[in-house]
Amino acid sequence: MLHKLNVDAGLDCDYLQFITTQWNQSALTHSKYSRVVRANLLPVRCKFQCDYPNGDGITFLYGVNLDLNSTTGFGMCGDGVAKEGDVRSGALSSTVFEDGDFKTEVEHDSTDIIRWLNLLSFVLQIGLGLIIHFALDVLRSDVNRLVIVSLRRMLKIVLRYAQNPLAVTPAQTLKSKDDETNNNASTTPLHDQFNNNHASTNNPANSEDHLGSETTQLIAAVEKITALLRKCWGVAGAGIISANLKRTLNGDPVGFNPTVAGKGVYALFGFVGINDFSHILKSLDQDVVMLINDVAKVVHNEIFRWGHRDHGQCNKNNGGTFLMVYRIGDFKTVKENRKIAADLMFSSPVERGVLTGGAGSASSRRKNNALEEKMNSIKLITLPGITGFTDRALLGMLKSFAGIRKEESLKRWESSFELGAGVGAYSVELIFGLHAGWAVEGAVGSTYKVDATYLSPHVNMASRMMSACKQYGVFVLLSQEFEELLSKEAKDSLRHIDTVYVKGSSVAQRIYTYDVRHNGVDFFLLDRTEEGADKEADQYCPEIWSRDQDLKAMRDHITPEFAEAFRIGRQNYLDGNWSTAVKKLKEANDIMIQNVVDDGNITEVAMYGRQIKDRTNQNENVCRLRHEIGDGPCEALISFMEKQDCIPPVEPMWEGVRPLMNK
Repeated sequence: MLHKLNVDAGLDCDYLQFITTQWNQSALTHSKYSRVVRANLLPVRCKFQCDYPNGDGITFLYGVNLDLNSTTGFGMCGDGVAKEGDVRSGALSSTVFEDGDFKTEVEHDSTDIIRWLNLLSFVLQIGLGLIIHFALDVLRSDVNRLVIVSLRRMLKIVLRYAQNPLAVTPAQTLKSKDDETNNNASTTPLHDQFNNNHASTNNPANSEDHLGSETTQLIAAVEKITALLRKCWGVAGAGIISANLKRTLNGDPVGFNPTVAGKGVYALFGFVGINDFSHILKSLDQDVVMLINDVAKVVHNEIFRWGHRDHGQCNKNNGGTFLMVYRIGDFKTVKENRKIAADLMFSSPVERGVLTGGAGSASSRRKNNALEEKMNSIKLITLPGITGFTDRALLGMLKSFAGIRKEESLKRWESSFELGAGVGAYSVELIFGLHAGWAVEGAVGSTYKVDATYLSPHVNMASRMMSACKQYGVFVLLSQEFEELLSKEAKDSLRHIDTVYVKGSSVAQRIYTYDVRHNGVDFFLLDRTEEGADKEADQYCPEIWSRDQDLKAMRDHITPEFAEAFRIGRQNYLDGNWSTAVKKLKEANDIMIQNVVDDGNITEVAMYGRQIKDRTNQNENVCRLRHEIGDGPCEALISFMEKQDCIPPVEPMWEGVRPLMNK
């Protein structure tokens, strides 16, 4: 507008002065918005233009921070003298309009605009910084989630496995349960399995979810490897794995050394065998593996469940037998724990000082040496908590005996034509042998093949207890060393059946049985959920021996009359009164048979009824049934004495112990 007025005024100075004055007044009002600080109309053609304070023909000059009613400035209007009041120290920008000889120059103060631009630029930089930080955080989160965390998890798995190779991670526990669920797919109809597989194949999303990321697959692989190592090596291989994972040379890991030195340990040993395995092997051929795995599933599960703090482990599967180990601890750890427990028994600080060597006298040193020598020959019965630990080991075996009657996968073998020889139902039976002692835990083999095992005469003793079950017609045999470690409640349920020398030993050994049977007992009525069974094991107390339904059902055939008759007969046998012993043992056997017949739960026995009670009946089926439902230990002792014409041997003199020659 100012430029148009400048052109329209031409050489008319009065009009030019009028419009300039009016525009000046308007500019005074609006300059705070427009930020105009100087306007110059060229050419300088009128005298009033040189009369302005700036003297260079400038129309007006306003400082942004000055009083808008004042006009100060500087200029040149022929005299070349500079005036004071320079206000062009701000951030100025100029605009020029030209039309022929006429030109209009305007300057604006851009300080506020630049300030706002700087502020917006600062805000933009902050925003970009935040965006970059957020983007990096997202990338870092992905790296942590997909790489770093996964690598740390794998490292923790390896370190945890190096410390305790028997440790089970929560992920492995969940996977094992899922695997059990997936194993049930074998009972699913084939067309259903095909439909499920076809659906997963045609659904890429499902395939990707199942596949997962590379690190997830790597973690799964590490967990599977550790799980397989734990399952394949067992408790005896734990030290081998741990020692090799920790082996380093100058801080770097070194190669695998399978021949790690053995370690002396105290443990409870249990052998579990499938009875009449040779018949099963001949009858089933290659299908025998399926039956063994069905049995192992039950036995391993119960042994692990009742093993105190995962101390119950299966060490070796050898055909139809399984070696179970309840590891108490190595020699050093057991001695240290026993010493701590012994320290706590002393109430006097002086006595405690004597035990720990606090006093420096020769007397205290002699006492310490005596204590050390005593601890070198530790009696397991002196260990704190050993009774509950041993009770749980026995309960694991007994629960396995009941468990095979509840396992659905084993029911199908009852109707097997091959096992039943086409004449009747077959029943899978387990026999158990238990012993307590020490063993050398270690690896046997070479760089080509290594087996983690236990080497000890005490392991052999457990095996002989299992084998002797067949001689005595029982399902469970316990050695004297094992029986001594049980609680009083558990001991009250045992029966001392004989005293023997095992082959290769000159030590008299009392052997005990826990009377169990499965014929006529419906264990399915006593079945419980996995959660209930786990809770029962966690809440163990000695009262379980008198109130547990499984235990009560499997020994319901044992009455006080039978127990008393057998006790008298066994004692006469041990004392050398064999004629009286045979008579009393036959009486006890008759009581057992009568109890089973009167019970009426076995169909075939109920068919013959009173005939079975008649000892003189020589019917083939009656004799077979009397043998099946009679008491095995009674028959074994009677048979041994009758072979000697009921006369104890003189050379060597009978001392109530006989050799158990069979392994």
